[in-house]
Amino acid sequence: MGDFLIPIIGVERLRMATDGDGIRTLIGTYGCTLRCKYCLNPQSWNKAIKPALYTPEKLYAKVSIDSIYFQATNGGLTIGDGEPLLYMPAIEEFSKLCPETWKLWVETALNVDRQFVTMASNVFQHFIVDIKTMDATIYKNYTSRDQKRAFRFLRCFLPSRPMATCRVSCLFSVATLLAYFLLIAVGEPHLAEPCSSRRL
Repeated sequence: MGDFLIPIIGVERLRMATDGDGIRTLIGTYGCTLRCKYCLNPQSWNKAIKPALYTPEKLYAKVSIDSIYFQATNGGLTIGDGEPLLYMPAIEEFSKLCPETWKLWVETALNVDRQFVTMASNVFQHFIVDIKTMDATIYKNYTSRDQKRAFRFLRCFLPSRPMATCRVSCLFSVATLLAYFLLIAVGEPHLAEPCSSRRL
C-alpha cells in the first residue's frame, strides 16, 4: 500500500451538519478535472500549491484519532474539495483500513473516467454530487469542461445508489431540477441548498 499516494490540501476534524451525518472529518484532495468560475477551493488545482502526500496508512493514522466520535454519532469521513475520485486506487486501499462503523462519503462532480466511478461505488456509502447545471452551454462556460460524461454517470450509475445528495448552483430553475430527477428516478435524492461557501 505504500506505493499509493493521495495529495491532500487539508484535513478538518469534528465537523457537524455540513458534510454528512454525525461527527465527521473532511478530507480535501488536490486536483480537479474542472475549472469552475468562482471556484470555492481554487487551491485544489492551483499549480503553485504543493499538497501534502499521504499514503493510506499515514492518512488512517491521522484521522483515526476521532474514531470514537464517528462510531458514537454514526459519522465518519467525507472526502471532497477538488475531485477525490481521481485517486480511487489509493482511496480504495485506505478504505480497507477503516472500520465498517465509519461512514464514508464523497463529494464529487462525477466528471471522471468510468473506472473511478465504478471503484467509488464499492467504497462510499453516500455520494454528494455537485451537478452544477443541466444546461450544457452553461456547464461548459462555467466549468470549461463538457458535461456529457458527468451526466451519463448521473443517469446510469446513481439510480442504483441507496443514497445520493445533489448540490446545485443557482443556474436553473428548481422546477426543472425536480422534473429531471423524477425522470431519472435517483432513489430519494435530498435536494440541497445552493453550494455552501466553506473553504478548507
